[in-house]
Amino acid sequence: MDIIKNYKAALQELYDHVGFREDWVVLPIDDRTDMFWRINDNEDKVVYFFELEYLPIKDGDEADRGGNFYSDEIYKQRFYTEHVYRGKDYTMIMVDTHTDGNRFFAFYDNKKEVIGDSIQNIETTEKFWDCECEHNYIHPKTTKDCKLCKAKQEDSIISEVIKQGFKI
Repeated sequence: MDIIKNYKAALQELYDHVGFREDWVVLPIDDRTDMFWRINDNEDKVVYFFELEYLPIKDGDEADRGGNFYSDEIYKQRFYTEHVYRGKDYTMIMVDTHTDGNRFFAFYDNKKEVIGDSIQNIETTEKFWDCECEHNYIHPKTTKDCKLCKAKQEDSIISEVIKQGFKI
């Protein structure tokens, strides 16, 4: 059946991308490529993943950030010597949700990885800029300055522009 063959080929392509080789245990795939993510700095035991890219995250800091915020333990399976597999575009992490026995091969987009307090490869637009105001901080480039804070023009993050209702 072509559907099964296509599925197996796509799955193998994902595994090849991150350098994973199947062994005794194979987990279902969880696509988290739309989430921003970070592995904690304390012995790589937890992966945090969240919706809002502009909110830095620090280990042990689970304050209300707005949006959805999650964490999973990195699953250490005895048949594998590695549990985090990094490819050029994606990273696969073996995770244990500690919910109903669910364990996954979670895939994350490398462009959305937070290292330290910053996101790697943030996509910005030259059509809008941010000021220093807490609210209404996105301005079209046709507006030269902010009447409230007088901030200089810095390109806006595309996802923030869209969330604020502007069209790019």
